[in-house]
Amino acid sequence: MAECVPYSGYLFTSDFIVLSLHLMTCLEVPMLSLGAYVILYKTPAQMRYVKWLMLNLHFWESLADITVSFFYLPYVYFPALAGFNLGIIDAPGFWVFLFVTLLAAMGASVLALYENRYFILFGQNNWWSRWRFPCLFFIYSTVPLFFLIPYFKLPEQESARRAVYEQLPCIPKLTFEGRQLFVLSLDLTVTFASLASETALLVIPLYVFFILTLYNIFTGKLKSASQRTMNMQKKFAIALTLQSAYLMIVILAPICMTFYSLFTLYHNQAYNNFICLMFSFHGFGSTFVMIFVHAPYRQFVLSLFYYIVPKSPLNVTVVRNTI
Repeated sequence: MAECVPYSGYLFTSDFIVLSLHLMTCLEVPMLSLGAYVILYKTPAQMRYVKWLMLNLHFWESLADITVSFFYLPYVYFPALAGFNLGIIDAPGFWVFLFVTLLAAMGASVLALYENRYFILFGQNNWWSRWRFPCLFFIYSTVPLFFLIPYFKLPEQESARRAVYEQLPCIPKLTFEGRQLFVLSLDLTVTFASLASETALLVIPLYVFFILTLYNIFTGKLKSASQRTMNMQKKFAIALTLQSAYLMIVILAPICMTFYSLFTLYHNQAYNNFICLMFSFHGFGSTFVMIFVHAPYRQFVLSLFYYIVPKSPLNVTVVRNTI
């Protein structure tokens, strides 16, 4: 039986998570739209090789954010793999599958950025040029497939609900306009194995390309490049590292919080609600970081503020000397 923190206060309620996610949607749509605009129209020619890869990452980030904050609206009961789908379409199994797949697509998009940098700058004449396509094809093809086994091994829902209420006797038996509690699994083994294997498949090559690219750039392996090109590549590498580091942190933080709840059998509904909020925030935050770490995007956005913010009139005092 899980350790339950009694429900006490607004932060524990479904009203809190629904209102918070709706507010997040209102913030996300303009920010995500701005991010797409600057990638499409303010990316300089020197970044043309990564323009569409950055847009690809932004697309998956945006879709994941909107899925959680508008379509899915999860009210989860960790440490049980169960909860309610409070979004506009009542299809909890589909939304769980889609969201997990979108997280993997985001990881694959970050991997694609670092692999592209390594290949364009250093890998066109070595062994990687021969193995590149089959390796990447295999990795990317796992993104829509890795969670199919947990998705098709859903437990019988009536008996699974009874098991969840026995595991978590403190949770109220709520109903939301006829919607039933959805149980993804009563056994962590298959779900955890699927998530862990896909995470390893994406994270290990990502870090390999990340380290190889930075090492080669900062040790001067671009011998044929001009100093200006070297400086530009270093600045872009630093900016991309900051953006992807933020994205990894903001994704891994709620994942670690979720695993803590699962493996310690700790139930705190306010804690669960904040996990869901963190999952809905990564696209917004990543777009903000992207705009301000890449100089062309930052300069464009700051120029907008220059024209929007009213200027105070300049008062000039003329002093006349009379003799």
